Amino acid sequence: MRHNKLIPKAGIDIDKLDPPLESAEGYWVQRKDFEGRKSFGVFQCAQCSRRWYSAHAFKEYKQGCQRCDRYYLPIAMWVNTGDRDSDDDDNGFGDDEKDDAGPHDSERCEACKAGVCKAGGFAIY
Repeated sequence: MRHNKLIPKAGIDIDKLDPPLESAEGYWVQRKDFEGRKSFGVFQCAQCSRRWYSAHAFKEYKQGCQRCDRYYLPIAMWVNTGDRDSDDDDNGFGDDEKDDAGPHDSERCEACKAGVCKAGGFAIY
């Protein structure tokens, strides 16, 4: 079920966001409408407007901006509709997808600090 397309505070139309991976089947939803716990996420800094994508976004945990060091919850999260192996991740993308990712900024990841994030050093920035 798709909800509001525009994220007013960030001024982002989620229908215009690119998928997290070329092969990804699914769609973006606002964090409040996401029914899972973890997936790909989009973050945006309210201070400097920097936007980043993470393969390890948790609905209830913030990540920090690398420019301003301010922490934010994801503004949008990916709902996977494809038939993918999950490997215990809610996003439906297994460990094989980590090869496409850059290093995960675990110092700025609240889920890592809480011992919840199993990123092992990978995210998309």
